[in-house]
Amino acid sequence: MEFIVKAFVSLILLFAAFVVTLFLYSPLVFIGVHFVLSLVTSLIIFLFLPKRYSRRLVNFLGIFLSIFLLPVIGYLLYIPLFLIVLRFQREEEPLGLEKIPVEELTLEKVRVAPRRYGESVVRFLSQKPEALKEDALVLLEELGTPSAIEIAKKALLNGADEVRLAAFSIVSRLEGRLNERIARLKERFSVASSEVEKGKLAKEIAQSYWELLYYNLVDDELKKFVIEEALRWAQESVKRIKDPETFFLVGRLFLKYGKKEEAYPFLRKAYISGDPVTRKRAIPYLAEAEFEKGNVERVKELFSELPLSLHPDVVFMKNFWQGRKVV
Repeated sequence: MEFIVKAFVSLILLFAAFVVTLFLYSPLVFIGVHFVLSLVTSLIIFLFLPKRYSRRLVNFLGIFLSIFLLPVIGYLLYIPLFLIVLRFQREEEPLGLEKIPVEELTLEKVRVAPRRYGESVVRFLSQKPEALKEDALVLLEELGTPSAIEIAKKALLNGADEVRLAAFSIVSRLEGRLNERIARLKERFSVASSEVEKGKLAKEIAQSYWELLYYNLVDDELKKFVIEEALRWAQESVKRIKDPETFFLVGRLFLKYGKKEEAYPFLRKAYISGDPVTRKRAIPYLAEAEFEKGNVERVKELFSELPLSLHPDVVFMKNFWQGRKVV
């Protein structure tokens, strides 16, 4: 608190000196005092910035230039503002309540066909008679999320033959599509002529193996084999084309394989060369690596680049490292 009082008093004294030089000395002295005053003011603002703002030199220079050039900017802006905009603006009469077209405000412009079911109804339908359970399974297939496929796999243990058959059909169709895609892509890879085409096909093969893991369609005994196959094809792709999405996939596969040291170089490549979406996906993993190395400031910088996230784990970490209140 004492430091703040001293800084405030110093600021007042500098301002007084600024006013005195305005009337008594040359323009050069005036500019010099204004420079020092702007510098001290910028330093005080910079030191007391909230923790969620990074203290970089470029931020300090931005604060200083905005304060130092404020008089000139004011001269340039207020002359046209007061002499042109305010003097020549057209007066408009307020719109009376009787003139408001209420029917246009309440008219439905876009009509959207309602869905038959929502996601939350799946649990409700699963406790109902068998016909409704079959409807719930159809909904699960339309959703196509890992959690939906997991519920369908649990329905394989249902006592009703119709429900078990519907669940088996959903799981087997998805698994069959992925396996057929892998076989078809491997055939195309074997006859491809250019290295670029082989790189793109290898990327699609690796992504198909990854989807088998993503949807949890692989038995525990085969997971290691599928990870190795996905990793092998992803590395085949990286040898031929430099694709940020493939870099990210290789990093994720190494992490799933338990090899963190091999994963982070590929995640860093995806972060450096990728588009905003790929960069956003790589940030949490890179932040974890920097935290394990003890680079706390780098963790803060990475999470400051992360936009608003709806994922509960990610948004919690982002708020924590930016000094925001975590509820």
